[in-house]
Amino acid sequence: CRAAIATAERERGVPAGLLQAIGRVESGRRDPASGRFAPWPWTINAEGRGMFFPTREAAIAEVRQLQVRGVRLIDIGCMQVNLHHHPNAFPSLEQAFDPLANARYAAQFLTELRTASGDWARAAGHYHSQTPEPGRTLSAPACCRPGPA
Repeated sequence: CRAAIATAERERGVPAGLLQAIGRVESGRRDPASGRFAPWPWTINAEGRGMFFPTREAAIAEVRQLQVRGVRLIDIGCMQVNLHHHPNAFPSLEQAFDPLANARYAAQFLTELRTASGDWARAAGHYHSQTPEPGRTLSAPACCRPGPA
């Protein structure tokens, strides 16, 4: 996710490291290969549970099972884009789990939030939720940890 997020930051003019910080909050885990804490591409959050999968295929299979069960609020990928609130973000689950596509959509959304809110700190706080409590929860870690990934 790190390279994809850095690309999306550059393309959209997001301050370097800000989207990385949000990604770490949204889907961060210890990378088994590097040992670093980083956003994980095969992440799902549904029904209040964060789930990390070893492959894209396994993550997609789980999302499909959740959808069959009628679960609607499903966050996916590096940037935990919610499929219900962003129904037109991706043409397919395969695309949604593509790290670059996921990061590009997140950067676009964050830029829209910045335009609406007036600054990057508020935009970061509103990324996960625009209701006060969840947004405030994300705002502090995201704004305080935007350093290099």
